[in-house]
Amino acid sequence: MKGNQYDVIIVGAGIAGLKAASVLAKYDLKVAIIDENPFLGGQYLRTLPENFKNKLLKFKTSVKKEGLKLIDELKNSTNIKIFRNSTVVGVYEGDKLLFDREGKSELIYYKKLIISTGAREKYLPFPGWDLPGVFSLGAVQVFLKSNGILPAEEIVLAGTGPFLYAVAYEILKAGGKVKGIYELKRFKEQIAFSKGLLDFPGKLIEAFVYLEEILSNHVPIKYGWRVLKAEGDDSVRRISVGKIGKDGEVIEKSIKNIKTELLAIGFGFVPNLEVARSAGVNIIYDETLGGWIVNTDERLMSSNKNIYACGEITGVGGAEKSQIEGELSALALLDSLNLLDNSGKNKIQKLIKKRKKAIKYSKCFNTVFSVPLEFYKNIEDDTVICRCENISMKKIREAIEIGPSDMNFVKTFTRAGMGNCQGRICGPIIENIIKSFEGKSPHPPTMRKPIKPTLIGNLKKFYEEEIKSD
Repeated sequence: MKGNQYDVIIVGAGIAGLKAASVLAKYDLKVAIIDENPFLGGQYLRTLPENFKNKLLKFKTSVKKEGLKLIDELKNSTNIKIFRNSTVVGVYEGDKLLFDREGKSELIYYKKLIISTGAREKYLPFPGWDLPGVFSLGAVQVFLKSNGILPAEEIVLAGTGPFLYAVAYEILKAGGKVKGIYELKRFKEQIAFSKGLLDFPGKLIEAFVYLEEILSNHVPIKYGWRVLKAEGDDSVRRISVGKIGKDGEVIEKSIKNIKTELLAIGFGFVPNLEVARSAGVNIIYDETLGGWIVNTDERLMSSNKNIYACGEITGVGGAEKSQIEGELSALALLDSLNLLDNSGKNKIQKLIKKRKKAIKYSKCFNTVFSVPLEFYKNIEDDTVICRCENISMKKIREAIEIGPSDMNFVKTFTRAGMGNCQGRICGPIIENIIKSFEGKSPHPPTMRKPIKPTLIGNLKKFYEEEIKSD
């Protein structure tokens, strides 16, 4: 075996990737983990600064406890090579993977590949959402966990989903003030989700812990409310919110203005599929699992028998699902190499059953907290959709009206998605806008390598040494 060849490469070191690596570490295999961050664990297990550690770690879920333990174990593993601060450029034919690290590219080979690249937040644009001081919920978490500071003394949270309460809890524990939580969904719409928590006692306990902290701090929670706009000169200074009526329209007399220096928003998550698409595996559209996901069998094997997918990219469902799938994908991979005994094979069957429960929860979560398509259809014309290229809703609407209703045409006609983020923020928004007009699932957008910006010199070297020579 060549020095840059591995039995298994894992892309993504969140809960799913860590669990897969911990299983593989027990076998005589050469394994590599590649992750963009300087730390292991992803956003969920992000390293905490000392000044917040005691406050934010008073409550830890069982999944978080195990995840932190796995990080310590893998740091000391002798047969796991960890590439931190490393960005995958592309997966190429011949089982090649090119990634950038510290400005230089490295090429490695794999026999088996596990992709566990997680998810990112998605948004519902409104006038002023691009103002400084309008953060994503995840960005507030990054400030707290990585920098050890509160981005503002008083914060308003808005959007939909359990992540609102998790972030509110962390802000309060860090000594901040939450002026209000404006949840898009009405309370009775969330009853189905509450029932779904019964299959996951850990999640139920987590929900109670968050709510106890929020209510004890007298934080107002408004159900069935949405942000209408954010205003300010150089940054956000005030926001407008309104209550949603049964017809889906905002009740005019309910609209009120709130002064704030920071608004944190979040409307759910969408899988990070760039690496999977670069590898050429099949994807399918399932709105109840978060949109476009990797299509796998029950053992998490993709359309390529040497590539497995686990975690949020097979359906957005949280840490428990990722933990189950990380273990399942690793065991299934080992079974394909004839390395499992009967107990290992039995474990696979048990995990398949546990995964079915997790998928059921995922479908409930994504259905209950979905944003009505009418909200996307009625975005005001002047609202910026693509922040990188400054493309408004009006231009997106014009593209949909004159051409084929797919992301590729909208991208060509407007340049939306051609900026630095390569459509990672605006892409899911535009897909929902298209769907709101057409009433059907969108066509998958095209994807070209490199999947992240890289130096032309690195690509030239790779082409000359690895592609042209083949």
